[in-house]
Amino acid sequence: MNQELRWLAENVQEWALGECGFIGVLWAEPVYGVGETMSCPFSRSEWQQARIDLGLHPTPEEDEEWERLSQKQPRYQDSKGEDWIDECARTFTPEEFRGAMRFTIGKYNRRTGKKDDLVKEIEKIRSYASRWLEYERAR
Repeated sequence: MNQELRWLAENVQEWALGECGFIGVLWAEPVYGVGETMSCPFSRSEWQQARIDLGLHPTPEEDEEWERLSQKQPRYQDSKGEDWIDECARTFTPEEFRGAMRFTIGKYNRRTGKKDDLVKEIEKIRSYASRWLEYERAR
């Protein structure tokens, strides 16, 4: 595990402002005992998974948020529980799948704040990026 990510997982107890693309904002308790906000190159899901991997049990709020973000929307699932992204991951070549994910993430990034609420759009970007990451890790 990356040493910076390990430090964050061990020392940062709460993700204060959520995630914005690939840069998250964390609330940390530094050595001096005064809270400070700092930018982080890791996503919330990476930080949270590192906490789980290190045996740092998530808070009930973290559990609830993790569950909510990891669920697929039922209206997009077929009878097997798969959605369009699952089907693409299974049937597209790696290049086709990566292109589809780049396009979709780019679409949401380009229209942020224009169609839906900004936070909702960022959550969509996060969802697609997370699914893409799952695909790459499974290869």
